[in-house]
Amino acid sequence: MYKFNLPTHFRIWLVFNVDKLEPYTLLLPGQLALVQDPIIIDNKLEWEVDILTDTSHNRGTFYYKVHWSGLSYENDTWEPAYHLCHAREAASEFH
Repeated sequence: MYKFNLPTHFRIWLVFNVDKLEPYTLLLPGQLALVQDPIIIDNKLEWEVDILTDTSHNRGTFYYKVHWSGLSYENDTWEPAYHLCHAREAASEFH
């Protein structure tokens, strides 16, 4: 058994069975590994879109599945079309 020293506002058990612990990894599942530095466009940080791989429509919003430059496909994310205003070339290649 291991006991963690966590902040008092954490509402979880402080004692864990060793079988429940996993080795430390740099990235959590679903966490993006930022390989490239973002660029600044209109005073905002932006990352380069490699290609758009899929589309979806949900609650009146159009989404693209984005493959980011320099990342693996497991790091693809669904982004609303209005987030991709500087990726018009990728959108035109997709359609």
